[in-house]
Amino acid sequence: MEIKYIKFSWNENFSICASENYLKSTTSEYGWIGGFVQGELKFVLPFIIKKRLIFRFLQFQTSTIYFDNSLTIKEEKIFLNKAIEFLKDKNIDFIKQSPKTGVFNIYPDGSIYALFGSYILDLRQAENQLWSGIHKKHRNVIRRAINGGVKIVMGKEYVDAAFQLVKQTMEKAGINFQREEIAQLQDVLDGNLAIFVAMHQDKPQGCAIMPFSQFAAYYFYGGSAPNAFLGSLNLLHWRAIKYFKSLGVKYYDFVGARINPKKELEGIQRFKSRFGGEFKKGYLWKYPLNKWKYGLYKPLFYLKNRRKGDIIDEEKNKYEEFSPKI
Repeated sequence: MEIKYIKFSWNENFSICASENYLKSTTSEYGWIGGFVQGELKFVLPFIIKKRLIFRFLQFQTSTIYFDNSLTIKEEKIFLNKAIEFLKDKNIDFIKQSPKTGVFNIYPDGSIYALFGSYILDLRQAENQLWSGIHKKHRNVIRRAINGGVKIVMGKEYVDAAFQLVKQTMEKAGINFQREEIAQLQDVLDGNLAIFVAMHQDKPQGCAIMPFSQFAAYYFYGGSAPNAFLGSLNLLHWRAIKYFKSLGVKYYDFVGARINPKKELEGIQRFKSRFGGEFKKGYLWKYPLNKWKYGLYKPLFYLKNRRKGDIIDEEKNKYEEFSPKI
């Protein structure tokens, strides 16, 4: 298999996270790695490269994109192994854990990995099937929110309200969320970014900020007000599900779920799971290309993040018994 940088001809049938517009919203250095067999493109991985202090790292933004449905994860593993070899002389210190939109089928040899997943709803079902697939408790509070006068609004004009909700929610988790993170997405995605806000008596109750293409819509950012009207967020997601279905989007991705979450995360995952999506398991992984520099970076990362590692660090030793079939 031959590995090389390519110019990817993105279209709406691929993840928005593989598009040039999305990649350049995060950094000025980005691209795609292609895997070729006998001159034919078989796999693609979109990436970004960033530099922090003396460290230069690469981060893949999606899982592996297949261009041949007959391929299996055995061939994907070969591709990932070859991609690692290709990157070893490209002045990159390490491959960082992908965002939660990049849950892989398999991981390359020598990587640091952990089992992870996401709840993904197939929007190609009929609307009545989607509704019946929602947990009874979710359906009940959706009806209650409708009867209580909760309205779902959407559009760019609600970005400030959405930002405040996300910021408040993330601050509770000790995360400093910046307005620029939404502004950058707005600037480059335009028609491929949807902003939903649940309102009750003219007060914002909850929000969802969702990049999308015909392939999938992603629940990137969400937030809720203290003491939000019961069912506001449930109704918001139901309206978003119907909206993306009306556009012909195939999947609704709730973006990220741990296999056995800590108690403080159980409620969030239960909320996502009750919309009837399939829980798809896969892997997050990272790779130290320059072991000396990665060894220096890791303790600095821990100090900056209040002695907390990334998701892989937290999850990597929990599921050694799981072995993918290749």
